[in-house]
Amino acid sequence: MTAPPPHPGLDRVQLFQALPEEARTYAYSQCHIRRFMAGQVIFDTDDDSRDVYFVLQGLVRVVIFSPGGREVAFNVVGAGVCFGELSALDGEPRSASCVARTNAELAVMSAGAFQRLCCDYPEAALTMMRHLSAMVRKSTGRILDLSVVAANNRVQGEMLRLAREVAGEKPSATLRPPPIHAEVASRVSTTRETVARVISDLTKQGLIEKTRGGIIVTDIPRLEELVEQGRG
Repeated sequence: MTAPPPHPGLDRVQLFQALPEEARTYAYSQCHIRRFMAGQVIFDTDDDSRDVYFVLQGLVRVVIFSPGGREVAFNVVGAGVCFGELSALDGEPRSASCVARTNAELAVMSAGAFQRLCCDYPEAALTMMRHLSAMVRKSTGRILDLSVVAANNRVQGEMLRLAREVAGEKPSATLRPPPIHAEVASRVSTTRETVARVISDLTKQGLIEKTRGGIIVTDIPRLEELVEQGRG
């Protein structure tokens, strides 16, 4: 029987869910728990740290800053997902900064333990390959959108992406906490004013409803149709 994890959130980590009992026991034993306050930097771009982080609770923003200080947001990572794996795998400095968007609890594993996990257990290696493949596909889609899609439609597409992540197979999704306009603008290379205008338009169309502490994307299929129409 697998030993109880040091934190119940470890059972929801995607990588660990794919592992046999022996591997999970090893993985749990190699993790320690850290807590970060909202706004606290977990690591900066070009840091030499190599640890891998698994989100147990809360949200973490993945960002990079231009030499002029402009922020470019790449992702928001939630419970069950890992980050920091690139430096653990290739030994290079951090490619982006990670900042706690909300208060967050993270499990931390050393690069050495992470590499051993992937080398000794094919299930871990395959799960990581799928994770990295998904990252490449997302990046490819983002590059295409930035090249050929109008700003309004990029915002619609980002709202659709956020809704899909929460909804699974459901036709609606509640985003809590609500997306921050500046973050959405940074992710799709537009302005906060454009984001506010698009969200207002979606609200008027009945595709978004504001609720206490969040927003509801009420009809994901209709939003998908709207996004596809905009992409021509």
